[in-house]
Amino acid sequence: MRLGIPIKDHKISPSNTATKFVIVTLQDGKITKTEEYTTKNDLLTKVDFFITPHPEDVLDFVNMGTKPLITPHEDMDIGAIVNAFLFKELYSYDGL
Repeated sequence: MRLGIPIKDHKISPSNTATKFVIVTLQDGKITKTEEYTTKNDLLTKVDFFITPHPEDVLDFVNMGTKPLITPHEDMDIGAIVNAFLFKELYSYDGL
C-alpha cells in the first residue's frame, strides 16, 4: 500500500504550498519505506491513496485509479496520518 502525502514543515499541507511530496509504503500495518519527490505529478502513477488536509484538485489521481482521502486535522505529521489511515479515520472526497 502506498500513500502520497504533500508535506511542509513536517506536517501535511495543501499541494500548492507543499515543499515536498512523500510516498509512504506500508506493509502489514508498518512503514517499510518513505520516498521524497518535488512535485505532485511525480506521485501520479506511484500511489494507491493521495491524502490532503482539505479538498483540492485531485482529478488526475482519480483518473489513474488513486483514491483521494482527507485528514481530520490540518496539523498532522506522517506518523499521525499513517495511524489515521490504518484506523480508517480519514475522510473520502464527496462526489468522486
